Amino acid sequence: MTSITVVDTIEKKGKRATSQLSDGSSGSLLDATDFETAIIKAVQDDPFVTITELKRMLRITGQFAGVGWWSVFNVLRRKRLLRRRSRFRFARKG
Repeated sequence: MTSITVVDTIEKKGKRATSQLSDGSSGSLLDATDFETAIIKAVQDDPFVTITELKRMLRITGQFAGVGWWSVFNVLRRKRLLRRRSRFRFARKG
């Protein structure tokens, strides 16, 4: 059975988005270190993963419930991992 996390509100403050989760805790959705680290680790585990699959994996964890396609795209672009070829090379190095 799958667990679902409900997001009550989403607020944007400046360039950072925050959310209020159903358990009452709030967190930064775009925390650079945790968010980028989660994407990098997922790419190392499976270099052929698509942006949509990365987004779905991050949302399922509940920690990054409001992550969007463009935010994952921008992280991959900054790390020069947009092409599957570059992700595969990155995974082989690490």
